[in-house]
Amino acid sequence: EELEVVMQRHQFDCDIGSLTQAGSPCYVLAAAWWEEWRLGAGPASASAGKIRTVGKRAGPIANQSLQEKTNDLVTRATNLLSGGSSQFGAAKLKRTLQWNNGCLVVSDVAWNALYRWYGGGPTFQRTLVLIDGVVQPELHPLSLKVLRLVPARAEPADKPEKPQTQPLQNITISRYASTRDLLAALRSRGARRTGPMRLWNHTDPAQSKTIAIVSSITLEQCDPPLTDGSTVLIEMKNADNTWPAELYAVSCAKHTTDG
Repeated sequence: EELEVVMQRHQFDCDIGSLTQAGSPCYVLAAAWWEEWRLGAGPASASAGKIRTVGKRAGPIANQSLQEKTNDLVTRATNLLSGGSSQFGAAKLKRTLQWNNGCLVVSDVAWNALYRWYGGGPTFQRTLVLIDGVVQPELHPLSLKVLRLVPARAEPADKPEKPQTQPLQNITISRYASTRDLLAALRSRGARRTGPMRLWNHTDPAQSKTIAIVSSITLEQCDPPLTDGSTVLIEMKNADNTWPAELYAVSCAKHTTDG
């Protein structure tokens, strides 16, 4: 019976299973839907003192009440393309949402079973982290906007052409991740599998600054810090081993001198 299968697995995960291990994936469920499912899928709880008739079967997983509304066009488009899955940088949880207050988390095994039976969503995959000695879900990781620097195709005769930026899919990543983790995540997302690539904190274009790629500092500790909503600019080295931004700066200086 599905109630027994999922509840036994969930209890195991909470006691000694994957929900006790930092770094493990987990999925967020609306507490209201979980209760509706629990009451409709099988016998009453032990507190009821007796077995009751199975109630009305729950509808599709309903996590809409947990979702942060957004007017950002890139985020909304990504949300549609990914089916509402926050694995792809969309479907953010409400900022006021707290663990075990209106929501709970289940392991990937329990989630996959429930999703296979009921469908619905949106899907909120999160990672368990160790905070103050307690393993808990990171409900609010960083959502970063990602841009790619597009080099000028050819240099006009009158003045240098400034490289343009192209929006890519937003990325959701742990605020406890390092800048090296960020680089690896962007590469895995297809930004560039191999070859030289550097990142810029482009939140303020007028003060864009390269990001040091190290494993010893978190995203919020770099200078300037990357926080929720920050913009990361990806710059890929040209085939002639030049950086587009530096090439543009040199061209501007040469144009000024020649002028």
